[in-house]
Formats: sequence, C-alpha cells, structure tokens
Amino acid sequence: MMNHSPAELLRASLVGARIGVFPSKTSKKPWPVFVGHMPDDPDDVICVYDTAPVMDGRLQETGETVKHLGFQVRVRSFSYRAAYAKITTIDARLDDIRREGIVINGESYIIAAVTKTSGPLAMGQEPDGKRRENFTLNGTMTVRNARERS
Repeated sequence: MMNHSPAELLRASLVGARIGVFPSKTSKKPWPVFVGHMPDDPDDVICVYDTAPVMDGRLQETGETVKHLGFQVRVRSFSYRAAYAKITTIDARLDDIRREGIVINGESYIIAAVTKTSGPLAMGQEPDGKRRENFTLNGTMTVRNARERS
C-alpha cells in the first residue's frame, strides 16, 4: 500500500537530484517543487501533478493488476530559455530513474522505472498580466512500497 502519491515521489526524486528544492515559506531558493498546485509566486517554479494511471494487464500468478501511475511535470518561468533548460533537465533525469529508492516521512518506496509519454511540450505564456512561459512533460511510473516483495 502506498501512503504517498506518485507526484510526491517524483518531487522527492527531483529534489534528491538537485533539480529543485522543497518549498519553504522562509526560503527563496530557486526552483521550488510543488505537488498538485502551482502558486502565483515565485515565478520560477516546478509542479508535479498526479494523472490517470495506465492499467497494463494482470499477473498470472496472483491476479494482481499491473498499474503504471501517471504524472505530469510543469515548469514555469519568465524566461523561455530558463523554462526550456529546466524541463529538458527534468526530461533527461526521468530517463535515468531505475530502481530508485525514495523515503518520505519514514515510508520507503522503489521507483522501478519511469516511462515518458511525451517529450517537453511548450504551453505558451500564461494569459494573465505576467505572461510567464510554461512547459509540461507527461509520463507513467512503476512504484512499489520497499517492504513489498519484488
């Protein structure tokens, strides 16, 4: 059983790889990584969302349904170049995730693999007065609780 969402696991992975930082009300470190919502401030930000999983058949031995958990990563910045550089860094990082251990609040997980279902997508500028650039990237991941048998 998982007590944390795929978005929370991916955020921990991105922070662990020093691509972003955990958000803090007292710190203004660059590229905070939020889960499920993108606040208006700061301008340079990463957000990871949970999306629909992909069901991929059942295991013959146990009858368990194989589920690949869905996610979307969104990057925002005033600078097109900075936003593009950050999303392409995340794109490359996702290719490197193989059997990565993640610990959140004492719960241990293994991200077995990540499969991107899109490359970086330019979403254009926000329609508000700030006109910040946005990029997204979509994918699925296979995750298990570290206590479960492989």
